[in-house]
Amino acid sequence: MTRPPLNGYKTLQEIAKNAPAELSIWSSGTTALHALLASVSVRYLREVQKGSPGAREREDGEPGGETRDWANMTAHLIEWAFLYCNSSISGEPTLEQINEALDLAQNWSVIEIGLEGGKAGRVHVEQKGKELLIDPISNPSVEVLDMLLEEIDTKNVDGNKIGPSLEPAYAFFNSQQGRRDVYKNLPTWIGGLYIQHMKNYVANRPWEMPLDTDLGGLTLREAIPLIGTIKGMSFLQLTLFRGEPSLETAYLAMHPETLTRWLKRYNPKSTAIDKFIESLPVTDHDVA
Repeated sequence: MTRPPLNGYKTLQEIAKNAPAELSIWSSGTTALHALLASVSVRYLREVQKGSPGAREREDGEPGGETRDWANMTAHLIEWAFLYCNSSISGEPTLEQINEALDLAQNWSVIEIGLEGGKAGRVHVEQKGKELLIDPISNPSVEVLDMLLEEIDTKNVDGNKIGPSLEPAYAFFNSQQGRRDVYKNLPTWIGGLYIQHMKNYVANRPWEMPLDTDLGGLTLREAIPLIGTIKGMSFLQLTLFRGEPSLETAYLAMHPETLTRWLKRYNPKSTAIDKFIESLPVTDHDVA
């Protein structure tokens, strides 16, 4: 397998390690995060007013991928402020400092692709002068499950017609407007509703490969309900983030053991859960 050149990948690692910490906005102290969150909203609203595809919130009853990008951007800013902000002072950040941080957070997904892809031998990271080039390395045996996970986000005109309806959950969230920490007291039926909705959606969408396709220890048929379960959990997490943006609601990440329990709870007859989890991207401690 071709390995990423050491200099390019090391440079990318250094950027990931140091760039967020070196943002000058952290010298503003406690006001930095407030200014950033307000500016994220302003930037997002400008995209909406321009009719940019990057501001789309829903596609056929589902959240668009662009909405998750904005949620991830916000989550990065919250995490960085927690790690690097000087909380002993308070000052007014400049517009230049704010935009520098927003630009880094908005482009962070490219760095993550390079880091994770390079570590797995799936991308080639090359340094040419001050530029870093990230090129994919084709590896069909590694790409199959990623393709399946990405495929469920593609447009499906029948997606919003698959039951059960999420309207009871939407009614509940509407009744909670103005309250804080809604995610801490969520009725269990809401999680089950979202998961079943997405399990049905995934099961009824058209797949481009046979259901008996071997994904490396499990078939596509066995993976589909597990993909739907994670999709339902992610959709619910995104709904919570929209209503109450915070570090707690920004990311759906958990220990593999916890994810195993959730998957077994909603797929008690499945015998492919362990193989499925082995195929998922993980950090040092969590499944992302």
